[in-house]
Amino acid sequence: MKTKRILSIVIAVVMMLALSVPAFAEASYFVALDVASSVTPGEDFDVIVKVLTPEVSQGVGFVMTYDKDNVTYKSFEAINAPSSNSNVTDNGDGTLELASVMDGKQYTSDNTEWIKLTFTAAEVQESTEITFTTEYSDDVCFMNADADIVDEDNISFGSATTSIAAPEAAHTAPVVTASITGDGMIGKALTAGAEVTDSLNLTPTLTYDWSINGVSVGTGETYTPTAAQIGKEITLTVTATVEADENPTGTGTATITVINNPDAKPVVTASSENVTIENGADNTVTVTVSVASLTAFANLGIEIGYNADVLTLTNAVGTGISGAELVAAPAITANPYYFTWNSADNIVYNGTLATLTFTVKGSTEAGTYPITVSFYKGHDGNYVDGDGVNYDGNYAPLNLEYVDGGVTVGVIVDYPGDINGDKKTNNDDATTLMKYIAKWNVTVDTKALDTNGDGKVNSKDVTNLLRWLANWPGIELHYTR
Repeated sequence: MKTKRILSIVIAVVMMLALSVPAFAEASYFVALDVASSVTPGEDFDVIVKVLTPEVSQGVGFVMTYDKDNVTYKSFEAINAPSSNSNVTDNGDGTLELASVMDGKQYTSDNTEWIKLTFTAAEVQESTEITFTTEYSDDVCFMNADADIVDEDNISFGSATTSIAAPEAAHTAPVVTASITGDGMIGKALTAGAEVTDSLNLTPTLTYDWSINGVSVGTGETYTPTAAQIGKEITLTVTATVEADENPTGTGTATITVINNPDAKPVVTASSENVTIENGADNTVTVTVSVASLTAFANLGIEIGYNADVLTLTNAVGTGISGAELVAAPAITANPYYFTWNSADNIVYNGTLATLTFTVKGSTEAGTYPITVSFYKGHDGNYVDGDGVNYDGNYAPLNLEYVDGGVTVGVIVDYPGDINGDKKTNNDDATTLMKYIAKWNVTVDTKALDTNGDGKVNSKDVTNLLRWLANWPGIELHYTR
């Protein structure tokens, strides 16, 4: 037999003493619940129980139901309820019995919060709605000021709903399916493509790498194969990166084999290079000559010309082509310098033909100096392109095109002590340096400021500059590079 709660005992005693139980139809009692709209799995959360009574009450009691499969009752705390005379009993079936012996207390809008119940949310795998309800009970009930049991019809029982949020899904690496648009012909651009699937639908940033035998040859969204790559396999690697703490990147690859373009006219090209001359010192530069879109040849001869006033050829290496005999100019000073390749039968080759190293004279002025490429004219200079040179195994002309290159020379001249940048070093520079140190707003060449080379800019640099201007022995001006 179910044990009566403390409030039930009090009720029974009062009932025995009372001559009758008068009706209480005019009064209205309210029970309400307050809970957060959502909670996280495994989180402790509170349900605030609120009551309103129209007058002083001798007892408050009712039953609350909850979803025992998804929340666990943990504890209670009296707020405005009398802590020593309040009790919450968990029946283990998803119901709680709540009761307080009030000892003459009224609940109004100023003290409506009665008891706080603490629950623990279950570790759900998907979003789950939880509803708490309150209802009348014969075992625990409301009592009015006269200790009479309040009729069920005079009590409004409320409910509340919360939601246990679905756990945040773990992020897995983006799945990348790479693709290449294009036929792989030399001279025709290949375009990278990618389909990316992300477990959390995050937006990826894509980067690209084109490689041959593990060596990167390009990092753009497009890449154009060259004749030197005919027959080689190009691998595209697409990397997708998302804003995630775990597994932020994923990669995908695609491959394509480079093929010749039968419609392309064969062309011999000299490269264009850049070199810088600093303070009149010689420098070196390397130029390559290559052939592209060449179907086959039995004889191939080229010559490379250059400006000997600016460039001195110091090394020239022709590419050894399997099946062909290579002959180069007998003297490195030959200008134009030449190479020939000869075979008894057709040879297929595209790529670098020669590598030439030049010394650029320190006296060279800034500008671009052509590197010319043409057909080899022969010993007596009477060869005709496609007749005496550059033909296939059937003596048909190769119909080569030639594209000149060049060496672009930049000149850098340091002006130590030229503080004001007018390409002269005089007393005006000493004045400008003193103003700079004094924090005047002056225009300076910052590389010239540290005249004594101690890594600092101060009055010692002014002294060093003045001594240099006065021709003191052993004084040098430093220029920071």
